[in-house]
Amino acid sequence: MVNSSGTPVNIRLVEFATCLTMGCLLAQQQITTLGEIYVGLGIFAGLILSNTLSKRSLYPNRFFGPISWLFMIWFGVSNFQNNRPISQEQAQKLITENSLQRPYPIILQRQLNSPEHQQRFQGLVFDKKHQKQARVLVTYTPDALNHSLNNDQVIWTSTPLALIPGPRNPGSFDYQRYQYHQGIILQTSITNPSQILHQEQSKRTFIGVAQQINKALGEQLNHPLLAPRQRAIIKALLLGDKTELTPEIKDHFSASGAMHILALSGLHVGIILWLLNLLTWPLRRFVWGQHLATLAILIVLWIYALISGLSPSMVRAVTMVTFWAVGVFLHRPLGAINAVMLTYVVLLISNPMWLFSVGFQLSFLAILAILTLTPKMALLWKPKNRILGYFWSMTQLSFAAQFGVAPISIYYFHQFPGLFWLSNLILLPILAPIIGLGALIIMGEALIEVPDTIYLFFNNFLALVNHIIDWIALQENFIFRSLYISGAHVLGIYIGLTLLLFQKVVHLKSIALTILKSLSLTLMFKMFFMTKPVSDLTLFHLSKTTLMALNTKQGIQLFSSEWPLEDRADKVQKAFENHYQVSTLNIQNLPPMLNYNNQPILVIDQSGHYPKLDQPIVILTQNPPIHLGRLIEELAPCLILADGSNYRSQVAFWRAYCAQRNIAFSDTYQGGAIEKMLHRTRISL
Repeated sequence: MVNSSGTPVNIRLVEFATCLTMGCLLAQQQITTLGEIYVGLGIFAGLILSNTLSKRSLYPNRFFGPISWLFMIWFGVSNFQNNRPISQEQAQKLITENSLQRPYPIILQRQLNSPEHQQRFQGLVFDKKHQKQARVLVTYTPDALNHSLNNDQVIWTSTPLALIPGPRNPGSFDYQRYQYHQGIILQTSITNPSQILHQEQSKRTFIGVAQQINKALGEQLNHPLLAPRQRAIIKALLLGDKTELTPEIKDHFSASGAMHILALSGLHVGIILWLLNLLTWPLRRFVWGQHLATLAILIVLWIYALISGLSPSMVRAVTMVTFWAVGVFLHRPLGAINAVMLTYVVLLISNPMWLFSVGFQLSFLAILAILTLTPKMALLWKPKNRILGYFWSMTQLSFAAQFGVAPISIYYFHQFPGLFWLSNLILLPILAPIIGLGALIIMGEALIEVPDTIYLFFNNFLALVNHIIDWIALQENFIFRSLYISGAHVLGIYIGLTLLLFQKVVHLKSIALTILKSLSLTLMFKMFFMTKPVSDLTLFHLSKTTLMALNTKQGIQLFSSEWPLEDRADKVQKAFENHYQVSTLNIQNLPPMLNYNNQPILVIDQSGHYPKLDQPIVILTQNPPIHLGRLIEELAPCLILADGSNYRSQVAFWRAYCAQRNIAFSDTYQGGAIEKMLHRTRISL
C-alpha cells in the first residue's frame, strides 16, 4: 500500500502503532503483570538473542518478528501504567488525609469547558509528604463567590474531597471513566464563599498564560451587535471555547452532521494553514524564504494550538503538519499516511490516556479514511467542469470521513445524521471566510475600533449558517436515532474494513471472506470482553420513575411505575439492553407483589399499603408513609431495597436504621442500580 503521493507506507510504523494500541487496551483491562520491568527485560533479552542468531544464519530468524511485536506490546502496557492516575485505594487514603487536615491547598491548573452558571477547573492536590499527587475536578458557582477563579491560583478550601461516582445504571454514560482518562479521579464542589479560606497566585505556566490569552481574545467578540447564539458559535469555531454553547445548539449541529465544525481539529488547521500560506507567499521569493515561511507557520500553528486548549484533535493535526514539514525540509517526504501513523505513535507515547478520548479516536479515523478512500472514490468519476469537480471533491471528503467515523460515532452517540453530506457541502466552502473574518475582527479590535457594519455583516452571515443548520436538523426522517452497537462490533467492523482496503483485487468472493473474518473476530472480541450475565433482579436509579427488570425463563421482563416511559427511563432501558446485548420483553405496570423462584417481592409505593408476607424482599418507592420498625417486625424482610424515586434524606434515614437493626439494606443512591441474584439471597442472608 502506498500514499497518495507515491511514498510507500512504512509497515514497521503500522506494526508499532498496532502493538502500542494493543498494549494500552491490555493495560486498561488491569493486566498488570505484563508491564513489569522484569517481563520487559526478558522479552528484550529474547529479542537480542534472536537478532544474534539471525546474523549467524543465512536465513532470517522467524522468531524475531513475533518477539519484537511482544516487546512493543509490553512497552505499550508499561507506558500506560506509568501515566495513569493513582488507584482508588490511594485516592481514598488521600481523601482521609485531607479530611483530617483542613483546610488543604488545591492548585488550579486549567479551566475546563463548563455548563452555564458554573465553572470547572482541573486542580492538583497532594498528600502530607507531597510524595503523591492527584488531579481533582473543582466545580464552583461564580455567583455564590461574587468573583471568578483563575488558572495558576492556589486556593485553601475546607470542602471535602470525594471519588467521582460511576454510572448510575448499567450501560449509562460512565462519567467516572471519562474523567479517569483525563487523569482526574477526585472531585470537590465549592458553593459558599466561606469555603475558600485563602487564595494566592502561584507560578505562571504556559497553559495558564494560554488560557488567559484565550479569554482575552474571546472578550473581543463580546460585541452587542453579535447575537448570543452567533457569538457562541464563533467562539467555538475560532478559540475552542464551548462554554456559551447551549444544549440546543449542540443538538442541532449533531443532528445535522456538522458537530465536527464546532470542535477544533484538522479541518480548522487546514483552513488556517491555507490562510497562512497566502500571507507568507511574498516571503517565499527570497533565499531561504521557503524555510522561514514554513518555520513561521509552524510557530503560529503551535501557538494557536496552545491558546485553543491543546485538544487531542488539534494536537494531532498540528503535529502531523510539523512532521510533514520536517520531512520536506530534510528532503525526505514522509507521505501523508506515514505522517499520520508517526503522529499517532508519538502522541500515544506522550499521553496513552488519549487513546480513550473520543476526539482523539474520531480525529485519526477521519483522516485515515480520507487518505485511503478519497483516491479510490476519485477514480469513480472525473468531471471536466471545474465547479462540478470542486463539489465532487467536497463530496468525496465528506463521505470518506463519515464512512471512517460512522461505527464509532454510533457506538458513542447512538445516532447517525443522514444529511451529513448536505451540511458539509454547504458549510465547508464558507468555513474559510468565517474563520478569516473572525480572526480579522479579533486582531482589528486590538489595534483599532472595528466598524459596526462589519459586525452586522458578520452577525447576519453567522445567522444564515444557523438557519441552514436548524433546517437540516429539523428533517427528522433523515436522522437515525437509538442505534446501539457493542465495542466488539466496532472492532470487528474496523478490522473487516482494513482487510478489505488492503486487498489488491476486490470481488464478491473476497468481500464474503472478509465479512466471515470480521464476524469471527467480532465473536472472539465478545468472548474476550464479555460482561457478566444479567442479574435476576435489577432496580434502576431514576428520580421520578421506578423501573425494575427481572431475568425470567421467558426473557428479561421490565416493570415500570409509569407508562409510557419518560424519555430518561427509555434511554436507561436501551442502554441496559445494549450493555448486556439482550432484548427485553414488553414493559408491564409494576405490581404491588411479585414472586420469583418462590421468593416473594413486595413493592411499597406512596400509598403505604402492604400485605403480610413471610420474609419478602421489600422495595420502597415513591416515599411510602410507613413506620420502618413496624414493617420489619411484621414482615421480617430478608432484604430491603430503595430506589431514586424516594427522597435522599429519607433513604439515608432508612439506611442508618437498618444498620442499627442489622437488616440487609441497599439503595441506588449509593453505587447506582442494584443488581441481585435472587436464588442466592436466602442462602446468603
